[in-house]
This record gives sequence, structure tokens and C-alpha cells, in this order.
Amino acid sequence: MDGLPGTNYAQRSMKEYGITPLKKMVGPLAPSQYKVAGGGYRLEHLLFVAILSALLTFVALSYGGEIMQRLETALPFEARRAITSPLATLQ
Repeated sequence: MDGLPGTNYAQRSMKEYGITPLKKMVGPLAPSQYKVAGGGYRLEHLLFVAILSALLTFVALSYGGEIMQRLETALPFEARRAITSPLATLQ
């Protein structure tokens, strides 16, 4: 089948011991067709993500600067240094 050495041994063992491959599921409750997991997203999910993204972007752009200024005065350490120091190492 795939040319790997174990395939020949497996084929011989199947014939020697009378092993037959199992079916996925048998009986009256077995599904007639097997479905692939993760069938996709519905339209409601995509609309929810689009609206939520737009709302969060609006809040971040409108109030981001104000929130940062308040954080700078409220934090016990120098916030600007904590924000810019990791970026300085990238250069």
C-alpha cells in the first residue's frame, strides 16, 4: 500500500490470523454518512464577530489615550518606561 516495511508484515499477519478490518459503526443507530468535524461557521457567528470587532475597535480608538493617561498616574511605577523598554530591545 504505502511501501513501508511494516505493511508486508501486517498483511501476512492478517492472512495468518484471519483478521478482518472493523467497520466504523454498525447497527440500527449507525449514521448513514459520516461528517467531517468542524463543518464551518454560520452567518450569525460571523456577524457577531464583525460587530464585536467594530465595537472594540471604536472603544480602543476613542478612549485608549484617556485610559493610558489614567493608568500612568495610577500605577506605582513609570508606565511609559515599562511599555517602551521591550520595544527598545527590538532595534
